[in-house]
Amino acid sequence: MSPLAASSTVVNLLLATGPFSYPYGFANLGPWLAFPIMISCCGLSYITATWLVEAVSIANAVQTGHRRDSIFNEECYKTPQLRRRANDADAEMKESPFYVRQKLELGVVADRIARPWLKYTIMGVFCVYMWAAMCVKYVAGAESLYQGISFIAYGDIDRLEDKDPWIYYLSIAIFGALCLTFSFGDIENSKTLQIVSAVARIVTLLMMYGGTIYYLDVDGVSKHEPVWDWKVQKDSLATVFGNTVFVFIYHHSIPGIMYPVRPQSKLSNMFLIANIIGAIALLLEGQLAFMAFSGLPNECNDPSGTHFPCRVDKLFNENFQDIPIIGPICQFYPMLNVSAVPILTITLRNNFMQVIPVKRWIKNMGCCKILLDDHKRSVKGIWSIIFSLPVLVIVMFVKNPQVLLTYTGGICGTFILFLFPIALVHFARQSLHGKTEEYNPNASNFKHNGWLFLVGGFAVLTLGFVITGIANGTAGE
Repeated sequence: MSPLAASSTVVNLLLATGPFSYPYGFANLGPWLAFPIMISCCGLSYITATWLVEAVSIANAVQTGHRRDSIFNEECYKTPQLRRRANDADAEMKESPFYVRQKLELGVVADRIARPWLKYTIMGVFCVYMWAAMCVKYVAGAESLYQGISFIAYGDIDRLEDKDPWIYYLSIAIFGALCLTFSFGDIENSKTLQIVSAVARIVTLLMMYGGTIYYLDVDGVSKHEPVWDWKVQKDSLATVFGNTVFVFIYHHSIPGIMYPVRPQSKLSNMFLIANIIGAIALLLEGQLAFMAFSGLPNECNDPSGTHFPCRVDKLFNENFQDIPIIGPICQFYPMLNVSAVPILTITLRNNFMQVIPVKRWIKNMGCCKILLDDHKRSVKGIWSIIFSLPVLVIVMFVKNPQVLLTYTGGICGTFILFLFPIALVHFARQSLHGKTEEYNPNASNFKHNGWLFLVGGFAVLTLGFVITGIANGTAGE
């Protein structure tokens, strides 16, 4: 996988839900608080990404030892020229035992370099987060599908559901079938989908910019005045913290993304560029939404009639329904998560299969032995379907993406984005203490313990606001 394909995968995760969910919290809170939260989270997310790369490289070194061979043969490259270009840049790195030659999911990394309690904690949080995150994308994707069709057919996003309430469940089935189709295999098998989807996301995001600028040109600035009343501001902080953390969580998939990347020396720059792209794209979108819609009193889908422009909707793609061409295309934006959901499904499946002795249980039972051949893409697909079943059950009853974003992003996401990387890099460095002085080319530049405390402090701040918002009933509002 080239750095471009890997960057596209990260961008797809960064822009999976943010463009249609982030502007709501940004506009309500205001740029004076939302900007520093986004910038801080972007920077700290990059730091923790480099920590996970370091931890994975150390976990590789623990078992593989000093091997110099390449794990990818010539058949993996289209031409010998591409093979040389990908591998020559890594010539010096391959001399190091820290060169990543195995795909080790985070649960396995914890098992090799940390304590058993960390491994099981990671797996528990992973399962909750992955299923909840998949639920967010299933609900948003299904709703965008039937609402987009309804809007094109009737000029009303709710008309189709009013005529047939079962359309939601049919849309869930269609969206799920598409996602599961791309979950047969591993992350590197979907590189073409990731590139195409990343381009489509950027194009659609530019249309949202264009739609917002159109309203600014026609109707002028409609922003609400700055409010420094703490009682007012704190109600939106849980949503903004939860949504912002949710945006930058691709860390669960870092081992699967980094393993096939060649040259491996481009990893650090790849994550940095992807983070910057995601932060700039969402900050610009949030600022435009704040200026154009935050001061408006009317809802986008008022029961008395649809009125545009309208205040920032919880699903921002619905703010442009009255604009020809742009409106219908933006309405379908959440459907692009057919590229993000497979990454989550594959990551959950691989973590579970590597950490939990599922194969041993199957052997002991003496049935379903076909599931043991998980090197086959068809069997991997069956496991993906099995791990997606809880999601399909949940989305039949939960249809509020904003609340799910706050809970999963603010609580479970804080552990995945901040606390788990702190623990893993701490144990990884501790496992090497006094054993080797060999240079690790995949080591993070953020080595001082002060960075651990800084990231930990931001994690505690995030959890504090989110839990307070949940307790007060303002999370997701």
